[in-house]
Amino acid sequence: MASPSAQSGTISPDDYFLSAGYVETKSGRIGYVERGTRPVALFVHGVLLNGWLWRNQIKGLAHAR
Repeated sequence: MASPSAQSGTISPDDYFLSAGYVETKSGRIGYVERGTRPVALFVHGVLLNGWLWRNQIKGLAHAR
């Protein structure tokens, strides 16, 4: 059964971050979220923010990216 957020077309913070991947770099751990199979779009946030900032843009561009 789909989660309530999936049924409404939105995503909860828990679902968003549980699906995140991480890469270790010289500068520390970098998190990322992958959606779809189209050409890549890279969204970068500033200090004191996180990937949740881009959730609506990711959803809106899902058909193209």
